[in-house]
Amino acid sequence: MADPTVSNTLKLAGQPGIISLGGGIPNPSLFPVDFIRETTDRLIKNNSQQVLQYGPTPGLSVLREQIALYLTKKWKKTVKPEQVLVTTGSQQALDLVGKAFLDKNDQILVENPTYLAAVLAFNGYEVNYKTLQLENNGIDPQELERKINNKIKFTYFIPTFQNPTGITWSLNVRKSVLEIANKKQLLIIEDDPYGELYFEKAPPPSLSALDNTNSVIYLGTFSKTFCPGLRVGYLEADEKIIERLALIKQAMDLHSPSLSQALVAEYLINQKVYQTQMEKIRVFYGKKSQFMMKEMKTQFNNIAEWTKPKGGLFTWMTIPKIDSRIFYQQAVKAGVSFMPGYPFYANEPDYSTIRLTFATVGEKEMKLALKKLRQIIITL
Repeated sequence: MADPTVSNTLKLAGQPGIISLGGGIPNPSLFPVDFIRETTDRLIKNNSQQVLQYGPTPGLSVLREQIALYLTKKWKKTVKPEQVLVTTGSQQALDLVGKAFLDKNDQILVENPTYLAAVLAFNGYEVNYKTLQLENNGIDPQELERKINNKIKFTYFIPTFQNPTGITWSLNVRKSVLEIANKKQLLIIEDDPYGELYFEKAPPPSLSALDNTNSVIYLGTFSKTFCPGLRVGYLEADEKIIERLALIKQAMDLHSPSLSQALVAEYLINQKVYQTQMEKIRVFYGKKSQFMMKEMKTQFNNIAEWTKPKGGLFTWMTIPKIDSRIFYQQAVKAGVSFMPGYPFYANEPDYSTIRLTFATVGEKEMKLALKKLRQIIITL
C-alpha cells in the first residue's frame, strides 16, 4: 500500500486541467437519476420501516430473490436465493473470501496481470501468489494444471473483459479450466463486474454458468450496470459456503445498506427499465471503445501494442523499452493521466505496460490526450 500511484490516479481523475484516462469508473452521464429519485421517494413513502431500518446480514430477501432469478435466467440453470449473499460492493466480497479461506503462507493462483484491488485485499492475509500468463484467449489450462499444489487455497480469475487488460477467455479455455478444477478439487473465485458490458456479441457463459460441481464462487456487482455509489455487490455459491460467509460479514458490517439494496431490487424487478439501461450502456461504451481504438491506431501504430476489448472499460498497452513510472510523471506534467501497469502484477511487474480507459472522456479530449502521449513516448 506504500505505492501512491493508485490513489494519485483517482485524485487526478477529477482535477481541472487533467485529461484522465486512468480511473476505472463508470461514466456518470449513464446513471439512471430519474429512476433512482422516483423509486427512492416511493420506497421511503411506502416502505420506510424496512428500507431505513437494520436488515438481515445475507441481504434483503427481495433482492436475493431478484438476483437468483436474474442468474437463473442468464445461466440457464436454477439458482436459489439461499445461494446469494449481498455484499457492500464486490470489494467486500473479495475480503470475505480472503477471511474465509486464507491463512499465512497460503498460495493463490492469479492471472498475470490481475486486478490490483484484489491483490490488496488478499495481501492482508500474508499470502503468496503463483501467476498464469494471460494471452489473447485467456490463460493456458496446461500451465494451470502444472502449477497446482497443496498450498493453493483458490484461484482468482476475471475471465470476461478483464480489468486491467480487457481480455476475454474463450469458451474452450473456460471448459478446460473447469475440468481441471473439478479433477483437482480446486476452488475458483470468479470476479465478473463487466460481463454485461459487451459491445456487440455477448461473451461466452461465465465459469459459474458452466460449473455443475460447486467449484466456483461467483462475484457480481451493480456498480457498472446501475451506479457505484450505492455499493451493492453479491456472492453466489453453495448454500453452506454462503451461510459461513454471512457469519463473517455479520462481524464486518452487520449488513449492507438497506435502501441501496431496495433500489437495486426495484431495478431488477422493472425489467423494462433494466434492459433499456443496459442497451444504453452497451452502445455508449461500444462507441467510446471504437473511437479509442481508431485513435490509438493513428497515434501508436508501430511504437506500441494494445488489446482490442469487446466489452468492459479498458484497453492494455505495452510500450517496449518505456518505463511507465517515468512515462506517467511526464504525462501528468503534460496534463494527461493514465494507470501505470506495474501495480497489476502480483509478483514480477512489467514496467512497460499501462491501462487506459475510454469510459469517462469525451472524443475531443481523448484525441488530444492520446496525441500528447505519443509525443512523450517518442521523446523518452
